[in-house]
Amino acid sequence: MVAAGSLDEHLYAVRAHRPGEAPAEDHRAAPAHPIRTSAGRGPVPADPAPIGGTVRWRVKAPGAGYRTVAVADGVVYQATRPGGLLALDAATGQERWGLTSAVPFHSSPVVADNTLYIRNGKHLWAVDTVTGRMRWKIATDCVQDARPVVADGTLYVAGRGGVLWAVDVVTGRSLWKQRLRPRRRHSYEQFTDPAVADGQVYVSFPYDSLYAVDAATGRRLWEVRTQASPHTSPVVADGTLYVGGDHSLIALDAAGGEKRWERPLGTSTWSTPSVVDGTVYMGSNRWYLWAVDATTGEERWKQETGAARQSSPAVAEGTVYIGSEDMSLWAVDAATGEERWRLRTGGEVQATPVVADGTVYVTSLDGFLYAIHT
Repeated sequence: MVAAGSLDEHLYAVRAHRPGEAPAEDHRAAPAHPIRTSAGRGPVPADPAPIGGTVRWRVKAPGAGYRTVAVADGVVYQATRPGGLLALDAATGQERWGLTSAVPFHSSPVVADNTLYIRNGKHLWAVDTVTGRMRWKIATDCVQDARPVVADGTLYVAGRGGVLWAVDVVTGRSLWKQRLRPRRRHSYEQFTDPAVADGQVYVSFPYDSLYAVDAATGRRLWEVRTQASPHTSPVVADGTLYVGGDHSLIALDAAGGEKRWERPLGTSTWSTPSVVDGTVYMGSNRWYLWAVDATTGEERWKQETGAARQSSPAVAEGTVYIGSEDMSLWAVDAATGEERWRLRTGGEVQATPVVADGTVYVTSLDGFLYAIHT
C-alpha cells in the first residue's frame, strides 16, 4: 500500500498550490539537451516534427539502470532505489503516484489489466496501476531480477532452487509450483525469465538446460541442453523457440525442443532476442547487433554498436533500438542495419528500451530515466 505520510511527497507533481502562491516548480521531469550524433537530414521545415533521438524529458531514477520500464495506458512505471516505485505521465514525466517500501524492489515491473506485478524482497506484489495501492502480496522466494510473465489470467515467476511458480493474477493464490533441477551440480541455482506460448512455459538454467512445462499443470514436458547465457531469456515466435547460447543464437522447435539451427556469434551474449517480421535481432557482449533470418539462421546484417551486455533489442516501425556499454541508445534501420541516430547518456545503457506512441523509454547507469523521440 502507499506509505502513510508520504502522499504529499509522492504526488508532488500534481498537488495544488495554496491561494496567492505561484505553483511549485517541479524539477523531477526536466527536458534534457538533445545529444544526437547522426548526420542532419536536409533542410529543416518551418514547423518541424520532433527529431528522432532528441530527449522529450528525463527524470532521476536512482538504481534503475538495469531495469526495464513498463508502459501502459499513457503511464510509465519504474522501480528505483532504495525502495521506490514510480508511476509517471508518459508525455511529461510528471509523477502520478509513488509507492515506498522498506525493502528494495528487485525486478522490472510488468503491467497487465490495470495491475502491476513486481518482486519485493521475498514477496511478489500486485499493485493497482490507478491508485498505487497494493492488491495482494505472496511469498514466493522469487529469483532476484527475475521478471514475471502474465498469460491467460496466470502469472509465472521463477523462484530459487529451480522452482517455477504459477499464481492466479486476481487472488495471488498459488496454482502450482514445479521444481526443476539442472543437470550439472554447479550450475546456476536460478532461472532466467520465463516465456509462455501455446500452453507451454519455457525457462532455462544458465549454462545448462532449457525446460518446457505444461502451463496449466506445471508438468515437465521436455528439456534440452542449451548452454544459455545468464540474463538471456527464451522467446517464442511462429512455433520456434529462440534463446541465446554461450556464443551463439539457437532456434528450437517449440513443441518438442529439437534444434532447427544455431548461428555462431563469436562472443557470449546476455541479450534476449527479439523476433519481428521473419527476422531475429540479437545483441552481443562485444560490438555487434545481429539480424538473422528467423527460418534459416542466415545472417542478414550486423552493425557495430558497442557491447549490448544485458540490453535487448526493441523493434518498432522499422527501427531497432538497443542500449550499449558506450553509454548510448542506438537506433538502427531494421532492414539494412544502417544507423539512424544515437543518443549518448552519462552512463552505460544496460536496460532494454521500451517503445510506445512514438517515444523510446530507457534507463541509464547515469541514474536517469529517458523519454526519447523515435
